[in-house]
Amino acid sequence: MESLSAYARQFLEMMQKPDVEHIEGLSPAISIEQKTTSRNPRSTVATVTEIYDYMRLLWARVGVPYSPATGLPITAQTVTQMVDRVMQLPEGTRAYLLAPVVRGRKGEYRKELLEWQKAGYTRVRIDGEFYAIEEAPALDKKYKHDIEVVVDRIVVKDGIQTRLADSFEQALKLAEGLAFIDLADGTVAEAMGADDVVPTAFGEARTEFKGATIAPFVSSEVETPIGSAQPIGISTALDANGEGKAGKNVTGGTMKGTGLPPNRIVFSEKFACPVSGFTIAEIAPRLFSFNAPQGACPECDGLGERLEFDPQLVVPNEGLSLKQGAIVPWAKSNPPSPYYMQVLSSLAKAYDFDLTTPWSALAPDQRLIILHGTGGLPVELTFQDGRKSYTVKKAFEGVIGNLNRRMLQTDSAWMREELSKFQTAQPCETCHGARLKPEALSVKIAGTDIAGPTRMSVSDALAWFSNLDAQLTPTQSQIAKAILKEINERLGFLNNVGLDYINLNRTSGTLSGGESQRIRLASQIGSGLSGVLYVLDEPSIGLHQKDNDRLLATLQRLRDLGNTVIVVEHDEDAIRTADWIVDLGPGAGVHGGEVMAEGGLKDI
Repeated sequence: MESLSAYARQFLEMMQKPDVEHIEGLSPAISIEQKTTSRNPRSTVATVTEIYDYMRLLWARVGVPYSPATGLPITAQTVTQMVDRVMQLPEGTRAYLLAPVVRGRKGEYRKELLEWQKAGYTRVRIDGEFYAIEEAPALDKKYKHDIEVVVDRIVVKDGIQTRLADSFEQALKLAEGLAFIDLADGTVAEAMGADDVVPTAFGEARTEFKGATIAPFVSSEVETPIGSAQPIGISTALDANGEGKAGKNVTGGTMKGTGLPPNRIVFSEKFACPVSGFTIAEIAPRLFSFNAPQGACPECDGLGERLEFDPQLVVPNEGLSLKQGAIVPWAKSNPPSPYYMQVLSSLAKAYDFDLTTPWSALAPDQRLIILHGTGGLPVELTFQDGRKSYTVKKAFEGVIGNLNRRMLQTDSAWMREELSKFQTAQPCETCHGARLKPEALSVKIAGTDIAGPTRMSVSDALAWFSNLDAQLTPTQSQIAKAILKEINERLGFLNNVGLDYINLNRTSGTLSGGESQRIRLASQIGSGLSGVLYVLDEPSIGLHQKDNDRLLATLQRLRDLGNTVIVVEHDEDAIRTADWIVDLGPGAGVHGGEVMAEGGLKDI
């Protein structure tokens, strides 16, 4: 059990009682093979070795959040500031003041719902749906849920600041320093007007939020009105409609739960920038996980890259003309499709170029128009279907726009596969390959976000973490001491098995068999097991001689922990280092299988 990662352990069910009472002398065996660990694009060297798990814990416990707008550390937000911000909303705006008591957690929460009911709260929102608290549905404990208690329902007008402050205090107490204002009608951007809104410093982020089912908003004496004060800052994504329309690049990811609803303003008494309104709900290890919606970049879903149509693959041979089929996806049919050729002919007439001119001889702006379209400017397109000719005036989407639209609209797996031949992976424009959302990247230790060390090689990261303690305050140093010890040990093991050149953010699928085997070997040493039988298949393969000695020292350390290590090896140094040697022969394969010699080095 201990040899499994914490992630793998959660999937193990309780095992049946064994048929025997006690077995002696039988070691659990672990085979460390030469094969690529995982083809999953989410699996990296840092995650496989569990170094990233300790890094997430370190940044969550010691990291300091900085405002992307001012570059200054984010400070506590007072109730007065929260009230002032809400009062900047236009008069008559209707909104809910919510306490987010459960955020993406598994459980049934029956006891908690009863406690909130006893405390006098009458309404809750569970997974986007409003319920009277006594009618709340039974929740499946195996799924993650979001629960918000409705603390107040407000209508913006002057004169209720005191009551609003009381409501905020209740919400902050319930949700450990966090509160949401969710508008009942429209988005925050619409309410404020596009020019008045201060977006997050990272620009607009797309969201998959479709809008919760809003309970009927009954205006009465009980609802809170609101009025006006200091510059508003909204920590919400402003692009409400990030769904891809035909002919337009889709810029968002699909992981459920990433991004913020466009009708929400987040308030935090712990982490909020008073200038831009940039807010971090909570700093927990999951905020730094690119495999969880709480931390993944909303644009690339935590992959760090996006598949985009590459102009060099669309036009691989610049010596060909448009008539000769320079644009490969449009020239696949032989002869080229008359529709596409007619479109290009119309463009040639409008922008003064010839279809027989080689691609390389076309002006840069002409190539730009062909690939990326006319930018919304209408152009006359003439079509002939054999019997009649007709002309339409509309904007041209461009070859790449056309391919994007077809990729979005097609239901054919074959068509997707064909179109994907013209795509390459490009770094995500939002996170620039860091895989994380802006909130996670705003938390820093010694001026560095969590993505910084993952871009380093093992040897550079080891040097960085070894010197980190000197840059921390005494309190931070005390908290980080045990975590840094684990990180430095694991990096040291990777360094000792000859993997000092590998970057921590390198995906597992790009590792060779020998590299994967040595990474697993370093992980096993890091787990510190004893009494285990390890079987290794030629761990020295591909290693330089200077690294071979370090590898053998690592195997001896594994033995000294109290384990048995069996190595299938032809390397003379490994054979000389072994405590016991078994020589099989006389030949290979069917010509072998006999024990030719066994014993210590001196005996043989």
